[in-house]
Amino acid sequence: DVTTGQDVEEPIDRCRYSDVAWLPGGQEFYYVRMVAPDEVPPGEQAFHRRIWRHRVGAPTDTDVLVEGPGLYRVDANSAAAPFGQHNYYGVDVSDDGRWLIVTANVGTARRDSLWIADLHGAGPLIPVLTQADDVRCSAWVERDGRLYLLTTDGAPRFRLAVSDPATPGREHWRELVAEDPDSVLEGVGWLQPAGSADPADGLLALIRSRHATAEVTLHDRDGTPRAAVPLPGLGALAGVTSADPASPAQQGRLWIGWTDLVTPQQVRRFDLATGETVLEEAAPGAVAVPPVLIEQREVTSADGTTVRMFVVSPADGRGSRPALLTGYGGFGIHPEPAYSASALAWVGAGGVYALASVRGGGEEGETWH
Repeated sequence: DVTTGQDVEEPIDRCRYSDVAWLPGGQEFYYVRMVAPDEVPPGEQAFHRRIWRHRVGAPTDTDVLVEGPGLYRVDANSAAAPFGQHNYYGVDVSDDGRWLIVTANVGTARRDSLWIADLHGAGPLIPVLTQADDVRCSAWVERDGRLYLLTTDGAPRFRLAVSDPATPGREHWRELVAEDPDSVLEGVGWLQPAGSADPADGLLALIRSRHATAEVTLHDRDGTPRAAVPLPGLGALAGVTSADPASPAQQGRLWIGWTDLVTPQQVRRFDLATGETVLEEAAPGAVAVPPVLIEQREVTSADGTTVRMFVVSPADGRGSRPALLTGYGGFGIHPEPAYSASALAWVGAGGVYALASVRGGGEEGETWH
């Protein structure tokens, strides 16, 4: 209890890598828990996860197991004979508490499975995608009641689609924002204009990585571009959030976690009314940053592909200097132009720091160019 500082119940064990999705009112939540060690074959104690619904203060042996086609076998032996015993699960509940969304993936080369259930109607958990579909997909029900899907289905760099959550199948998806061949669509947020409580007035904030640098753009609910959100320069995002519907005084604002190669993570605030982005809160403490020059350069790979590289050097830019070149490209992770104290120390001592935006492989390992 954050008001009193008192614990309200004992910890729940075996919850490594567990999402928590609260129902409205704060009395119940969905979570992910591994099966008890004595319920699985030897050597498989780290697998066999389950999704449960828990009431705060109630014994965990009264928790309700979430079952459904393709999720777990719906029979008395579901603990001993699950589908997808290697799955890592995610859970999400819509703000109004009506829709439960379950996702699953295996390993680092994601191929998402997706289910949805109508909690108000006590309906079944409906499969939407399976790993056999071989796509990535994040799904959520937004304030306007629509099911949004951020997916690689037909779009390796992601596209945004929408559907009625009551008819979530792929045949009902309608594309809102098509794939951009020059950027990766990494996330979508919601921005409610100040003075409006009508979700029909809401805007979508699309978060992209373009040539390894972050950008945020606003779109109408039909996908039409509206405006770009000003950002300080070449950098990376550490999250984008908007006001809760219960805080009308804060509507029309986005809070943006920002960092770049010389700036520790800070929070910047975008105001829709003014179109400006200002510093809300800097990281605690301060250090003297040496005068530096930050560039993004283009180099040509052995196969002719253009690869970009961030270069930080002393501001005078003169003479031959020792250079430290680094990069990473495995497991779908790309290096971002984020704050690095060691890089600044190197440049402050007279060196040049280069961060290559290398292309990489998936779970098979890295590929360097």
